[in-house]
Formats: sequence, structure tokens, C-alpha cells
Amino acid sequence: MGKRLRAQISKKKTNNSKNALMTIGALTVFLALLIVVVYNPMSQSKIVETPQSNMTKSDMRYPLAQDFTLTDINGKRFTLGDFKGKIVILDFMGATCKPCKQQVVELVKVHSAYSDKVEILSISVQGGKGMDQLLQSFAESYNVKWRIAIDVEGAQFKYRLTMIPTVIMIDGDGYVRFRHEGVAEAPTIVHEIRTILGEV
Repeated sequence: MGKRLRAQISKKKTNNSKNALMTIGALTVFLALLIVVVYNPMSQSKIVETPQSNMTKSDMRYPLAQDFTLTDINGKRFTLGDFKGKIVILDFMGATCKPCKQQVVELVKVHSAYSDKVEILSISVQGGKGMDQLLQSFAESYNVKWRIAIDVEGAQFKYRLTMIPTVIMIDGDGYVRFRHEGVAEAPTIVHEIRTILGEV
């Protein structure tokens, strides 16, 4: 009887160990997948879904874009409201940020095709001495032909920025339609522009 009891206890311990290992393995796989999703710099996150055809903007409750006023690196002052009627792409970036450099390459492609309908504003969250010159060099290196400004007003906080690059697309009526955290590729941005324009 004693041997049988010891055998049962030993078998129970073995089963418990197997169950514990399986649980740990499942948790490890889950955490690995979570890390890939959260930290993938190419991930794209929309904050506003494309509305159904029978729904108005007020029905969808698109958030209104927060206005701000900045001075670009060429000394020209501008306000977001100056561009009402055009699609505006806010590119929150940094001149020393590698993914931001990848993002500007994608935006150059977009600008070459939609410069007449889209206004791009690159806003550096990095400031400090010599940043104007660094951004000038950045613009020349990447053939940037749109406004670049340093965020001295705190636009990044109005848009609840958590990482760079972040691309925010605003329609001609001043509503935020799409948001990407991480590098947004040109075909994706173009599709969203065409969605706003009613071409798709």
C-alpha cells in the first residue's frame, strides 16, 4: 500500500510539473508576440475608422484637429488653420531619429504626387541650439519641399504624442481622420488621401 501511495504522489508531482511548464511556455509565447506588436516601428495605428457611406462626420464624431502656430526654419510664421480646405499631414519627427528619416522618404513620394491637394508640415519635437541649421541640412539632404518647424508651442502635447515618427492626417474641414505611430509607407498614405477625397 505504501509503495502504491508513493507512486501516486510521484505521478501527481510529474503531472503538476508538466502543467507548470506548459503554462510558462504559453506565457512566454504570448509575451514575445506582445513585444513584437508594441515595439515594431513599422506598425500603423488608425485612431479613426473610415466612416460608412451613410454616416456623416458628426455621426462618426471625428476629433477636431487642435490649432497651433509655429515659425518654420525659414522664419515664416504659420497656423494650422491657414490650410483649411486642404488635406494636412502632420509629421512629428526628429532630425536625428532614424525611423523619422525613413518616414520623410515616404512623404517625399506622397508630396510629389499630391502637392496640389496636400500640405505636409514636419514638426521637430527636438529643439535647442543649432537645431534650425540641423533641420536645414536635413531638408536639403532629403529634398524636403514643405514646411519644417520646431515645436516650441507644445503641439506634440495637444496631439498626445507617444513616439516619433507619428503621422496625423487632417481633412479639409479640420477633422483628424488617420493617425500612424511608426513609419507609414507611401501607398498607405496615398490610399488614405484618396479615401478622404472620395476616390475609393
